[in-house]
Amino acid sequence: SEDLRHAAGRWKAYFLEPILVFLIFLDVIRTKKQIRMILGVLGLSAGLISLSAIIQYIFGINIPTDYDVPNLKRAVSFYGYPNAIGLYIAPVVVLFIGILIGKIQECKKTLFVGRQANYKLQIIDFLFPSLVVLLGIGGLVLAVSKGAWIGVLAGVFFMAMFTKWRWWVVGLTVLLIILLFIVPMTRDVVWPMVTFQATSGDVRLVLWEGTWNLIKANPIFGVGLAGFEAAYPDYKLNRHVEILVYPHNILLNFWVEIGLIGLIGFIWLLVLYFKEGVRQVINYQLSIISLALMGAMVCLIVHGLVDVPYFKNDLAILFWVLVGLMIVKSSKLPQPLRRGKKVKS
Repeated sequence: SEDLRHAAGRWKAYFLEPILVFLIFLDVIRTKKQIRMILGVLGLSAGLISLSAIIQYIFGINIPTDYDVPNLKRAVSFYGYPNAIGLYIAPVVVLFIGILIGKIQECKKTLFVGRQANYKLQIIDFLFPSLVVLLGIGGLVLAVSKGAWIGVLAGVFFMAMFTKWRWWVVGLTVLLIILLFIVPMTRDVVWPMVTFQATSGDVRLVLWEGTWNLIKANPIFGVGLAGFEAAYPDYKLNRHVEILVYPHNILLNFWVEIGLIGLIGFIWLLVLYFKEGVRQVINYQLSIISLALMGAMVCLIVHGLVDVPYFKNDLAILFWVLVGLMIVKSSKLPQPLRRGKKVKS
């Protein structure tokens, strides 16, 4: 990178610190109770962000001028821009939709199989995921993050493919798509969005084309961390005035920032993640947490095709927590030794 100071700061914030948290996570989080605690914290954080966005939108508190317009008012919660809400909340919402599916299945077993259960505890376990999902959907609606919604739908669709309702979901999805393009009111909204004819879509097409020109000139190493802003003007097209820090595409983001080897490493990590998730779902006859984790990652990746779901402090931590949960769920790690107790190798 030509800007060593900023590059070192981003390396520390987006790679060093999150991976250190990841390593500590693997060393500490082992039991089901600890996994439940981590999931609870993720749900609580997403719920608070969403609740803040809802209150902010209703009462008009501290909404930046750029997003407080009559025709398109958008909440930003604790952040400076609305898309940041969707980038964090969307994967967590999909994660808790998956957990909610698991809770519903547990309730069915106790009702129809005759298992004894603590119904008060089941109600509490059911209410928390429901509250997280409802608040999260509210936050996404008020942030008006289209990419986040597409990510959520993709994550839920992916999870549905592992259930007995898969063909119903496929049929309903096809029917919904047909109706969206037949009805004039929805077609006029959806068609410009999916064909990138709207301003935001056209800006991204131009941004990606300029980024590809940059990559062709620097295919192996990219331009380094914090190098995109300085290098991009030499390769950009003159159709829009884009003042953006990243290319807004997860593959281009990694390629530009940490080079081709970094991109390959990231893709390989995702391959291992989904390989382990599918193994757990098949071997454990639909492991709900593993399926929910895969759905959350699908949401993150699909949303990342039009946005920046990793290069931000909270998002980098969230990514490595998802990876950590998948590894812990794999049961391949040795259990931590009790203090002072010797164990034969």
